[in-house]
Amino acid sequence: MIWGHAMLHKIRDVAYRYPYRFFALLALFGVAAYYLAQALDTEQRDSHGRTLLIQAAEAGDMEAVQRLLRRGAEVDACDDCRWTAMMKAAGNGHTPVVRVLLDHGAEVNAQDKGGYTALMIAAANGFVDTVQLLLDHGASVDVQDQGMGWSALIWAAKEGEAEVVQLLLAAGAQRELRDGEGMTALDWAVREQRTAVIELLGVPLP
Repeated sequence: MIWGHAMLHKIRDVAYRYPYRFFALLALFGVAAYYLAQALDTEQRDSHGRTLLIQAAEAGDMEAVQRLLRRGAEVDACDDCRWTAMMKAAGNGHTPVVRVLLDHGAEVNAQDKGGYTALMIAAANGFVDTVQLLLDHGASVDVQDQGMGWSALIWAAKEGEAEVVQLLLAAGAQRELRDGEGMTALDWAVREQRTAVIELLGVPLP
């Protein structure tokens, strides 16, 4: 308690002797405290470890995404499964949100715990515009997940997403890449009876 009183007297003495410096320091501390509070606020997490930015990106809430980014939200923060905001947006086909996140430096080839990338997720769901955007930003086409060994091309072929398959092939995806079962994208297309995809994979692109 004595130490506390001594500090108060010291602060009062500084304020009287150097009023301009004192108030300048107060203002500086106030600004620092404000930005610290803002940063802490943007990194709140839910029970799944999702930050506010991840939640907003998953919902496709562009206004919230932009507001959180302006306030300094960590663009590549991960949830408990190591999904980033960009991956969540891509997995739900929110292409404009993906674009904004990439423009703010989001890692295009980020992988979750299972080795899945945004490109794989977008390809599997047939989000053509999102796939094209990711490819334009340098997404790696032949990454394979750690479980099944599926690439974006295998995912798209299995799900019958012919337009996505065409984009991936044009981007140089390896059609002969094999998964953990030794199956190629064409093998999966045949198994799932994806006629349009079989035609694409069975004939080399000009």
